[in-house]
Amino acid sequence: MTLEQILLALHVAGTVLGLGQVGAVVPLALYARTKKGDRELLVLLRKLFATLSGSVAFVLVTGIAMDFASHGAWHRTLFFRIGFVAAIAIGACAGIAGSKLKKADASSEQAALGTAITLARVIAVITLLSTLLMVLKPG
Repeated sequence: MTLEQILLALHVAGTVLGLGQVGAVVPLALYARTKKGDRELLVLLRKLFATLSGSVAFVLVTGIAMDFASHGAWHRTLFFRIGFVAAIAIGACAGIAGSKLKKADASSEQAALGTAITLARVIAVITLLSTLLMVLKPG
């Protein structure tokens, strides 16, 4: 196996295992909204958003490493640039959601969950679109 193949395998594994969990975040946040005052669910959601942030960092590093391994062949392409911006947006949304949940007290819990649900949905859409972009690789 070449270095590029190893990096690609790590990149895909990081995307599937790390960002794939976004599918669990929205239903869990919706469920948490019905269980008012359940701090354990908020802690779990915060951990999921933190894991998402870490996964985005891993995917960014492996993507940049693939570009270096290919001697800069990727960074000139539109899909690479859009994917980079998408990863930054996902990381920012996950960070904001986690921060809102961490700062939430009993009186602001529902508002924090509402923000987390909205941002989780945004993350899901960005993840879906960027995955399609990476598979199709236009321009």
